[in-house]
Amino acid sequence: MTTRRGFLVTCAALLVLPMAARAGSWVVLGQRRVRLGADHDRIAVNARGGPYSKLRLEVARNGILIDAVRVTFANGDLARFELRNFIERGGRTRDIDLPGGARDIRYIDLAYARRPGGGVAVVTALGQDA
Repeated sequence: MTTRRGFLVTCAALLVLPMAARAGSWVVLGQRRVRLGADHDRIAVNARGGPYSKLRLEVARNGILIDAVRVTFANGDLARFELRNFIERGGRTRDIDLPGGARDIRYIDLAYARRPGGGVAVVTALGQDA
């Protein structure tokens, strides 16, 4: 009887563990190659999964001064975050808490400072599973 009970407990734990490991993990939502001679770009979110409770941006190739981020949720609601941060190449933004609880994201619009001489940076958006 004890062996059967132990077996059932082990099976239940194996079913729950993948879900627990997934919750709170960071998922790539999308990526954009931005030209630093411009001042705004949009990242279309192609990720399956969600909803997401937090947002983070990672920067590669060049540093970028991000002024603001506007998030368009799947239901059409908008949220705007003023960052005014220079993110070094290889750096990332702080974790941004999304308002209204965990929700699916449709677009992420970036407003950033132009860079004399231009250049290119790669911005990757990540969302934290709820």
